Amino acid sequence: MTRDDDYIRELLLEIEKSTEPYLSAAEHLNMSTDEQKRHQHAEHLCDAGF
Repeated sequence: MTRDDDYIRELLLEIEKSTEPYLSAAEHLNMSTDEQKRHQHAEHLCDAGF
């Protein structure tokens, strides 16, 4: 899956609006395509130091 900068922007906005101190993007078996995308892009954010 390639990096989607627009999706990363959406995740960052979601984090900014949230009252929680973390972003939930758990990895598990039989993940839907949307869950896989969320998890992989959350990993991109972690790798970038966020």
